[in-house]
Amino acid sequence: MKIASISVTALAAALLTGPTHAGLPDKDDRRLRQRLARKLKKNGKDKGNDDKSEEKVGGTISIVEFCQSRIPSSYDSGEVSTASTVISHTSAPWIQLNLSGTVLASDAKLILIGGEDIEVEVLTANALEANGFSSVFGGSSVAIWLVSSSTQGEADLSRVVVSEVSVGICNDPDKDGDGVAESICGNDDDRIASTDVRAGRIGGCTGWLISENVFIQAGHCGTPNTGTRIHFTFGDGVARSRNQYAVDVATYRGLDEGVGRDWGA
Repeated sequence: MKIASISVTALAAALLTGPTHAGLPDKDDRRLRQRLARKLKKNGKDKGNDDKSEEKVGGTISIVEFCQSRIPSSYDSGEVSTASTVISHTSAPWIQLNLSGTVLASDAKLILIGGEDIEVEVLTANALEANGFSSVFGGSSVAIWLVSSSTQGEADLSRVVVSEVSVGICNDPDKDGDGVAESICGNDDDRIASTDVRAGRIGGCTGWLISENVFIQAGHCGTPNTGTRIHFTFGDGVARSRNQYAVDVATYRGLDEGVGRDWGA
């Protein structure tokens, strides 16, 4: 099974050099980060990554449930050359956006900023065509900023659509939420912390990198979807955007038929 990175995590201002872009400050590269960071703080809902999925105890790791709820979203910018908003879900330890309905003009970029450490992801039309989901951001909010060199009224406009938000919450009170909880197999957690760079987290399971772009996991962990990310990190939260990888779902093969027939790759 192939995995492919879709994250572009260099600072947005560094990628948008040259003529002034509509909606983008043309002085001081730091302004973009500062302005969107203020939007997150003003929103008052970004609590960072306080709810950890793992709690280290001595040399072992005590695992709580891996939780995920999918919540419908109605954000639609309409056809514009620039737009900005903040998408939030109260108390979520992490958040991911479904942007599959977004259409970007050839000169447009969608800048996403979120997380306790102000992670930046920049998406182009090609990136969204390859995979229509954002990275997973720690915290409960993501700021969105659409920039382009087009001006209002020109034919080559963009449209930003957030159709669904995935958050790290079990049993979400939203009646339309689809909550999923996963934990370890069995009652005894006898694992130890690892710093092996080939080991990653995928949902509530472990994925092992067995070649440059192929990983394996237990088949009972389920079939990955387009929004699935494998996180390569030694920490107890989500990985940095540059260390998250999307899954090439068309190449996935696996079995979930008990001992000896429980694999996915």
